[in-house]
Amino acid sequence: MQTWKIRVVSASGEGISIWQAIARYFFAITSISFFGCGIIWALLDREGQFLYDRIVGTKIINVI
Repeated sequence: MQTWKIRVVSASGEGISIWQAIARYFFAITSISFFGCGIIWALLDREGQFLYDRIVGTKIINVI
C-alpha cells in the first residue's frame, strides 16, 4: 500500500496481527460480494471506515 500512502493499523494504532489480517481479508471478500454492502457502509459511516474494518477492529490511515 506504499503507492497509495496508506497503512492498515489496529484501533489502538499499532500494527495488525496475522489473525486480524486474515479476518479482514475474509470479511472484505464477503461484504463486497453481498452487493457491495461493505463499500456502501463506508459512504454512510461518519468516519469513512469500511464495514469489515469496523468488525475486525482495524482502520486505514494516511502515511505522509
